[in-house]
Amino acid sequence: MFKDVLARRYSKAFFESQPSIEKSVKTFDDLETLASLFEESHAVRVFLLSPSFIPEEKIAFINQISEQNGWRDETKRFARLLIEKNRIRYIKEVVQALGQLIDQAQGRKRVKILTATPFNEEQTNRIRQRMREITGQEVEVSVDVDSSLIGGMLVQIGSRVFDGSVRGRLEALTDRLVKGA
Repeated sequence: MFKDVLARRYSKAFFESQPSIEKSVKTFDDLETLASLFEESHAVRVFLLSPSFIPEEKIAFINQISEQNGWRDETKRFARLLIEKNRIRYIKEVVQALGQLIDQAQGRKRVKILTATPFNEEQTNRIRQRMREITGQEVEVSVDVDSSLIGGMLVQIGSRVFDGSVRGRLEALTDRLVKGA
C-alpha cells in the first residue's frame, strides 16, 4: 500500500513537471528499460539497493546506462532522484503509475487478457474493437496465455477483473457447493 502511494506521488510530480505528453512518453520508455533491468538482473538490483555502495556510484551507473541508451536528461535526473531518496526499489511501481497517468492523459485504457489458448490476429482485433465499445476509449490490448485457465479468459481493465474462465467458474461452483447455497 505504502509503495503504491509513494509511486503515485513521484510519478504524478514528474508527470506534471513535463512540458508535453510526448516527453513524458519518452521518459516512460526510458524508465521502463530501467525497471526491466532492475527486475531481471539480480546483480543490478543488489547493487542499486545495497547500502555498501554510495549514491554517487549508483548515479554513475545510471549515467552509464543512460549514455548507452540515449536517455533524456529528465530521465537521468528522475532516476538520480529515486536513488538519492532511496526510492529506486519502487521503480516498477513508479513506472506503472506513470503509465497510468499517460494513458489517462491520452484517453487510452490498457486491457490485459489472460486466455487458455492463443488468439489469432482477427480474434485480437475483434476483442480490441469490443473493448473500445465498452470503455468508450482507445485501448491497448495485451494477450497472455495461461493453460491453467482450462478455457475462456480473464479480462482486466484498469483495476476491474472479469473472470470468464472455466477455472474461475469451477472455483465459484465449488464455493457454492461447499457453502451449501
